[in-house]
Amino acid sequence: MSGFSGTYVSCKVMLVALLSSICLLLPVASLAKDESMAPHWSFEFKVGQFESALDKWDTYYDGNPSLLKVGWSYKIFRPLDIGLSLGRITTSGVGNFPIQKSVGGDVRFTLVPVNISLFYRFVFHENQLLVPYIGGGWTRIYYRQETEGGDKFEGSHDGHHVKLGIQILLDSFDKRSARNLQQKVGIENTYLFLEAQSIEAKESGIDLGGDSIFLGLLLEY
Repeated sequence: MSGFSGTYVSCKVMLVALLSSICLLLPVASLAKDESMAPHWSFEFKVGQFESALDKWDTYYDGNPSLLKVGWSYKIFRPLDIGLSLGRITTSGVGNFPIQKSVGGDVRFTLVPVNISLFYRFVFHENQLLVPYIGGGWTRIYYRQETEGGDKFEGSHDGHHVKLGIQILLDSFDKRSARNLQQKVGIENTYLFLEAQSIEAKESGIDLGGDSIFLGLLLEY
């Protein structure tokens, strides 16, 4: 886990430095495209690696699991979005159960984080190649532990999250495909993005949150 921690911190530092540089270089200008003509909705799919904040995670479970997420957002105005995302993390383990603080056999552990976010995108004109963003909001994490004997323990913790990232506009690299997507299915813009996210969801001294690094695809329509 220490290796992932170093990678996460390094990626977060790089993202902060990159975002700061881009924000200084970007002109503070009005959007070239009329707000009424800009896309209002977006859908994203992202996959990443999750490092849990649970104590002695490596003792209970197998490594750092993958985290899959889908999300939808609405643009209050062009740079400001409000969004909902759903994720799923599943791993297996053996030994002590950190939620119940008891001893058991084989266990399957599932986390389902639900985020409601408000985030700001530093977009100053349409067709902007690099779009940094930062945000945060409310989180609820649902968990389920299923033991080898069939016992189930489930519940949820409330918390909060913060995230920052950068989007790369793919339309600039293949304008013909971008036009086809716009004309046939109404996709205005397609972005590839890199994101760092941190969740805290603590209850009775147990934090179900953790840190993640994501690679994802976002579609504006």
